[in-house]
Amino acid sequence: MDEVKHMLDNYLQQYHPEIKFGTEKYNEYLVEQLVEGTDSNLKTDPNAELMLDYASIYLYEMEEE
Repeated sequence: MDEVKHMLDNYLQQYHPEIKFGTEKYNEYLVEQLVEGTDSNLKTDPNAELMLDYASIYLYEMEEE
């Protein structure tokens, strides 16, 4: 799981450096990608499915806290 988080962190650093882990903006971005898939670069990333799986688990765990 840490490896996939690292992939997502690297992706965001490259394409969306303003989005930081653990912030409201981070959570909003993840929800937007899971629901609407608005990031065209993410859609074409070979690891997109893994990163979105991570996003759903991360958001679920955040809700449980």
